[in-house]
Amino acid sequence: MKRPLAFILLLCLASCCACVGQGVSPSGFDPFGRSTHAPFFTPEATAAPETEAPATEAPATEAPATEAPATEAPAELTPNPFLPRIGRLCDGPIFPEPAKYLVISGESDNFYVYDNMGELIETFHAVEDDFAWGYAGFFGPEGICENVRIATGERVEPFDIFDDMVLRTSWYSDDNSWGYKLTGLYNEDFGEVFSAESLGRELELGEAGGVLHVDGKYLVIGRRMDWDADDDSDGLHYVAEPLLIDAEGRLTGTVDPAPFGRMFGVLGGKYLICSHSERFEPWELLDGYLCEIFTLDGQLVRQGVKPIAYSTYSADEELSAGMLIAANYVEDEQGNFYDADLEPVSELPADAAVNPVRERYGNLQFDDRDYYGWGNVYVGVKDSEGNWLFRIYNPKLASDAPGEDEYWMFDD
Repeated sequence: MKRPLAFILLLCLASCCACVGQGVSPSGFDPFGRSTHAPFFTPEATAAPETEAPATEAPATEAPATEAPATEAPAELTPNPFLPRIGRLCDGPIFPEPAKYLVISGESDNFYVYDNMGELIETFHAVEDDFAWGYAGFFGPEGICENVRIATGERVEPFDIFDDMVLRTSWYSDDNSWGYKLTGLYNEDFGEVFSAESLGRELELGEAGGVLHVDGKYLVIGRRMDWDADDDSDGLHYVAEPLLIDAEGRLTGTVDPAPFGRMFGVLGGKYLICSHSERFEPWELLDGYLCEIFTLDGQLVRQGVKPIAYSTYSADEELSAGMLIAANYVEDEQGNFYDADLEPVSELPADAAVNPVRERYGNLQFDDRDYYGWGNVYVGVKDSEGNWLFRIYNPKLASDAPGEDEYWMFDD
């Protein structure tokens, strides 16, 4: 009975080995399968159940009105204490009357004009010239700066002012002499009185002459300096007898200078101020009681006085030779003052040394205001204590290119 049973078991074992040899387990699972083998079965795809999209309302075409959130006004900016302030730095005007303009020299040929509240009102162009009339600073309504009328920008031919006259001159030189010639003389409104052309002759001033307006007439003086003169001579020599021209610009004759000594100036438009002193430097005559008062016809009226000059003139400003003066008051050696009629006055007026014609067209000066125009960073106006009343950045620094005068350090 044992042999048939063993044989059956042997057949069953062989059958199992045959199935294993074909790589399939009885349960259908391959214990050695790899990822490249296809799966034993693929489930059928099942379609997603159909669903109906929910009904949605169309969005509103107009957004619901909403109130804008309240916003606070930005806080006022606080000035930075570390940044310098520019412009007007005082409560009131930056300069007083009678000034109307403050002129500041800028880059190139630009000049900037400000009113008394520090507002820029106009500009003009001019070339800075030591011999031109007027320089940057304060001016009245008719002021002329660098030969330009500030109010209109009109250019004016070169001129000078002495007493109540406007003079125009030209330079000459030849083998024997040099100096100036008077080309025209004008009243204080620039109206012509006479000229070399209207008189039909040259009006030589030399380097030490000029014009005195006395007794309603014009005395044209031509003088030269003798630089080799002895110490006991003032070195002044007349080129000819002074010419006398009337108020209508007509030549009426000449005046012999001998009785007058040195013709030095005019007092109140009435008298000649002269001197017979051996001293000849202009400041010596002004500082000492060395002057005499004459009428135009040569009559001595007063002597031993010192004039209080309000206007001076030299044909050659650099030499100051033959300087002329105009005065309205004189002082004697006892300290007494006299007016143009030689009547005594108790004290000198505050404007005794002020020429109204020069004030009309020229720079104005004040005791408590200064034009500060020669600094590095700022220019403007300061008070008498040095506080800025108005300042701007120096417009001359607008260009970083040095001017011709700044190359001097590289000269050989």
